[in-house]
Amino acid sequence: MSDKKYSYEDFYNKISFPIKKSPLKYKIFLFIYRYLVYFTIIIYMALLIYCLVRGAYYQFFNAVLTPAITFIVVTIIRRLINAPRPYKVYSIEPLIAKKKDGESFPSRHTLSITIIAMTGLYIWWPVGVVLWIMSVCMGISRVVAGVHFPKDVLAAGIISIVAGMGMFFW
Repeated sequence: MSDKKYSYEDFYNKISFPIKKSPLKYKIFLFIYRYLVYFTIIIYMALLIYCLVRGAYYQFFNAVLTPAITFIVVTIIRRLINAPRPYKVYSIEPLIAKKKDGESFPSRHTLSITIIAMTGLYIWWPVGVVLWIMSVCMGISRVVAGVHFPKDVLAAGIISIVAGMGMFFW
């Protein structure tokens, strides 16, 4: 058993160093970090249109209301908790500079893409699988960027899974 205590700074430096030292990896990382949100929105809109074209109006309204309600509830919870960001708690240099001090827990980006992934599974499972892969990438990118702790991302995923299972599959 090691006597060395856990150090978030060491953890963060270990996961971010490979990206910081490689301009190509940094460009790929920035692309994922910035544009995954837009790809998700496009896929989500396509899923909603798919529901309307098929005349699946109940499915459409459920696919709109569940993510919206989940997002609103978590936004309120985040403001109440107002957890600090990793770069405010520890001496780390994040890959993405942000000016926001709090509202770290849970990650709303991860929550949004994960509840949309659950929506994808509900509407057309192959798209849901693609969205789940994107969700994992989003969660990882938020931690590697230094803007969220792993617990922020995990909590967002769990909340989305529970909300999605509760609304779509029970």
